[in-house]
Amino acid sequence: MTDANLHVQRREAVDNALRIMRAAVGTASTLEASVARIVEEQILGLAQRSELWDLKDFPIQAGQRWGVWEVSEDADGRFAVYASAAHPGHAQPPHNHTTWACIAGVSGTEVNRFYQRIEGDGTPGPARLLQSGQRDIGKGAVVLLGPDDIHDIEIVGPSDAMHLHVYGLGFSHLHRRMRYDMSAARCEYFPVFTDIPKL
Repeated sequence: MTDANLHVQRREAVDNALRIMRAAVGTASTLEASVARIVEEQILGLAQRSELWDLKDFPIQAGQRWGVWEVSEDADGRFAVYASAAHPGHAQPPHNHTTWACIAGVSGTEVNRFYQRIEGDGTPGPARLLQSGQRDIGKGAVVLLGPDDIHDIEIVGPSDAMHLHVYGLGFSHLHRRMRYDMSAARCEYFPVFTDIPKL
């Protein structure tokens, strides 16, 4: 497949999936179970098109453990789709998203640990978390998170990982996400991701 054909096929697949998601979600900021299943089915269907997400087409910069690419985002910042490639050992601390988010595995394994806040009010300052669950998101697996759900992630195993993410609102609009320092029992605003390359 030529690069031009790959780009066209990826664009068509993403546009088709987003059309279905937009119709199901509408303007909702949280997803009912039936709508969540539609979002999961669509992002998982995209992830299963592994030829569209070959790791060689998403090179991680030297000295970095991961890279993220914007695949699509509506003009108003909604329905943002990202491709995330990562080396084993890449991790993000516990955090929320302040919007719904869905992650599907293309290759490799991303461990997701889930937490309940047992101290603090969701604003910067003292906070303590209790782990409440864990799921490994590899090829063919998907997880959906609500705006207030807290998780961390870690790439494990011998191989690099590729995952697709879809967010109700894109990274550049998420100014009040919280990240948690478990050892210090505190939380702070998660710096906004900027300068994300576009496909």
